[in-house]
Amino acid sequence: MQIQDLKVGDKIGVFFYDDWRGRKATIETVTHISSTATITVSSGTRYTYQGREVGALGDATYLCSVSKAEEIIARDGIKHQESPVVNELGIRENRLIKLSQLAADNAIKILHQHGYYNDKSGKLAEIESKIAAIVQEYLEEMEK
Repeated sequence: MQIQDLKVGDKIGVFFYDDWRGRKATIETVTHISSTATITVSSGTRYTYQGREVGALGDATYLCSVSKAEEIIARDGIKHQESPVVNELGIRENRLIKLSQLAADNAIKILHQHGYYNDKSGKLAEIESKIAAIVQEYLEEMEK
């Protein structure tokens, strides 16, 4: 896929994820291309000339080829036909673990920004795991 060759009205794939959550991709239409090569698709989402979503706060989406998007969409349909029963508890636990780890990572990044990065004794890693455990405990309480 060559982003430079895109024109308004062309179809383009948008890749979301392909991991423990499942697979997700869509096919969008290019509605605008700016002078700085920022691409806007029919959903209103903007992408850089490298194909990454502009201003993504969480998991960013990416542009991909239409064939890759169709492949992911097709595989996703096959997956649901093979196993219609979804382990809801496992998905919820994975989401809570991911959220708690994300919170702990961001807390450590803030400490690094303020000069607390000399960690010869390994205390920072211990603090990170404690933060993740506290956040996960809080999320489990809020889910009930």
